[in-house]
Amino acid sequence: MSKSIPATNVDGQEPEANTNQPDTSQQDQQGTSQEQDSKPQMSREDLEAALAKARKESAAHRIERNKARAELEEKRKANSSDSDRLAALEKELAESRIQAARAQVAKETGLPENLITGDNAEEMAEHASSIQEHINKLVEAAVTEKLGANPPMPVVRGEAAGGQPQSDEDWLRKAFLSK
Repeated sequence: MSKSIPATNVDGQEPEANTNQPDTSQQDQQGTSQEQDSKPQMSREDLEAALAKARKESAAHRIERNKARAELEEKRKANSSDSDRLAALEKELAESRIQAARAQVAKETGLPENLITGDNAEEMAEHASSIQEHINKLVEAAVTEKLGANPPMPVVRGEAAGGQPQSDEDWLRKAFLSK
């Protein structure tokens, strides 16, 4: 009795022979379907228990998810509140700097602070100088108008008020000058 040893390739596997053997993949598929049919199916109680277990796990995951969402939302709010607070402080600082510049320009020009506008000290100084120029023009025009209606008369010795010559009835003047 001689036993034949099958030939093996380098990997230790049998070489594929091109023989007229039936297709094994079809047999495997038929065997798999028979195995599935032969497996015992779960009872209704087992299915309900598995479903209940899956639902409990799902509920636990939803609870964890909701906690994580809440923590994330808190962190976002904390970050946004810090950002909002920082922005408010920066805005307040800018407003106080503008107010200080406005007060300085008002002190230098003599104008009230509420008339001075601008976003920085240079703009405020330019605005204040333009207001002063306008005020000076208005004052000059008003003075010129007043003086044009009643020009001032110089006080000349020997004349009465209003440029009238002295009259002889000015007895006090005569008495004083005669001494």
